[in-house]
Amino acid sequence: MDRFKLQLGDTDGACNDLSKVKKLGDDRADKLIKQYCSNKNYFGGGYVPNENFMLDWPDGEGWRVASNQQDKERKVIELLRNKETFENWTEIGTMMVYPLKNVHVDAAMKAMFDQAKANCLSAKLTFIEKDDKTKYPWIIFKIECGSKTPESQVWHIMQGTNEMYVNFRAVKQKTIPDNLKDKWTTFFKTAKIVTL
Repeated sequence: MDRFKLQLGDTDGACNDLSKVKKLGDDRADKLIKQYCSNKNYFGGGYVPNENFMLDWPDGEGWRVASNQQDKERKVIELLRNKETFENWTEIGTMMVYPLKNVHVDAAMKAMFDQAKANCLSAKLTFIEKDDKTKYPWIIFKIECGSKTPESQVWHIMQGTNEMYVNFRAVKQKTIPDNLKDKWTTFFKTAKIVTL
């Protein structure tokens, strides 16, 4: 390990070097990783800082966590408003985290639309906005389903370093009214990824 990086305060660089050394089979790297990188993650030769997705659901709208589940494929948090239940909701929010990296946001949008079409043949996709040139690329789009049991959503997807953050807000309507589309788009654009 390059001790100069530690002396210069470049802990990230030092931890990256240590993860490479560990991958090459040097068991001494474990001790140094625990000592200098304990609050960080390293992934098979590639060091990344701990990452947190932040999206503040408006307090004044009465949001509460109604379900929090996790398995090997994803973590899902579902939010309901006030005293609504999964049987009688008028608006629902969903936040999902997938252990995916290097997935283009356009491909993620297409995957979500394909999934929606499997459940609603008349589903319609409308692109709203994206920024795929930023450090953490994101996209916002809507999927509307005018079936017998309509449900329409505005989606937000952001690609982190090692995880993809997928969020949507939905209503039981055939289409998303423009005022909700604009409100939800503004809301999703407040999302950010913070590294620790």
